[in-house]
Amino acid sequence: MMDGPFETIWLIRELLSSRLAADESPGDAATWIDLDAALGEAGATLSPGETALPPRLVGQLHRWRLAGIRPLLATCTVDPEMPRSQARAALLEIDALTGGGLDGIRALFGLGKRTRDASSSPLPATQTPAMAAEAEAAEAIAAEAIAAEAIAAEAKRPRRAERLRRVRGALLGLAAGDCLGAPVENWTAEKIARIHGPFRDFVSGRGWGPGHPTRETTLALMWFGEIAEGRTVHAAADRNRLGAALAGWVAARPRDFGHLTRGILRSYGTAAPVPSALSAWERARRTPEFNGALSRAAAIGAALHEDRDLCLASACAASAMTHPAPVCLAAAIALAEGVAAAVRDESPLEAAIRITWEQRVSMALDEVAGGWSPGGAEWSSHDRGHVLNTLRVAFWAAHQRRPMEDLLLEIVHHGGDADTHAAAAGALLGARDGPEALPERWIAALRIKPVVESLIEKVGRG
Repeated sequence: MMDGPFETIWLIRELLSSRLAADESPGDAATWIDLDAALGEAGATLSPGETALPPRLVGQLHRWRLAGIRPLLATCTVDPEMPRSQARAALLEIDALTGGGLDGIRALFGLGKRTRDASSSPLPATQTPAMAAEAEAAEAIAAEAIAAEAIAAEAKRPRRAERLRRVRGALLGLAAGDCLGAPVENWTAEKIARIHGPFRDFVSGRGWGPGHPTRETTLALMWFGEIAEGRTVHAAADRNRLGAALAGWVAARPRDFGHLTRGILRSYGTAAPVPSALSAWERARRTPEFNGALSRAAAIGAALHEDRDLCLASACAASAMTHPAPVCLAAAIALAEGVAAAVRDESPLEAAIRITWEQRVSMALDEVAGGWSPGGAEWSSHDRGHVLNTLRVAFWAAHQRRPMEDLLLEIVHHGGDADTHAAAAGALLGARDGPEALPERWIAALRIKPVVESLIEKVGRG
């Protein structure tokens, strides 16, 4: 059985070391979240691969964060017989599934043990009256803002047919961007100009034929298809189901997966998805912050544009399965909300800025709002696949008022991680402008078009 002050607060120290500013202390405005109650409500147990947090709890954590309440600290009980490594994996999984929204988790080792001796931890076990009052006031402010936003959105909410049109635009735009960029992925602009010149239609290259999608589209449509069939994608059972499908797929050796992601997917055959991804990320010294989950997040935003809490929880879970770094989780949430906002006929960039709490994602979006334009290291450096590069490119495109065709072609001709950049941008632009903004010749040449149309038909019947 684990006991003592270090064992009690070990995960708080680990998370706080990377998330608190130099002048912050754990006790500052601390708000405790009772995860035991949330887990019980969800019918989940605290063990790797079995955590399922209610979407409304994930949404509440984000609303508190946006209202300025931090750090958000959670207390939950862990089976004393659970090995430390498993307890750590389970608690980190909770952190990933809340989008990295918790600054610390205080583990109580011993079922049914709800309090500890005050000397065991420098952190308060409960809120003080002043803290509770502050939390209540902040929640009220956040609730008023959300209510006002909902009323404004409802006043200009498109009709169902219009929303479906925008969803179709998001999926077709994502697929078109992916197919445009796949043949020149990771090439420099000079190499593209030398081999293809200024092309305006799908080309062949790197083994890809014209209009052939990569994993960006395939996985996005896999997640969208689950939702179109009436299934959820955020709970433990969902992750295990999708993980098993991905493990079978990667066994056939698809060629367009990075080494790290391929290893994660292979492990799904014997281990739970989120702990597997976290373990791989830690073995890589927590440095990978790639963009591979953004296309899935875009599809989730299109599918769940009417349910923000479910959209947030689903985007978190989708990213956590392969890209669990906190900045990746926050970027996935931002893109999902941006696409959802575009489907609702709202500003994608403004919506993403409102919902983002992670400092680096906030800075990236603020840069776009301040006039950032592409052309820097995101196109050619070793870090060209970084999640923030793709996020900036996508929201830059959605912030322009030029034709969708021109914007996607400009992105692709710069090279770099062209397929992911253009897929994320295409999803935002398609959701904003609808499928009519895409050239008909592109839509006709998309090999995945029948699948997209079938999924949209299912959503329309739902």
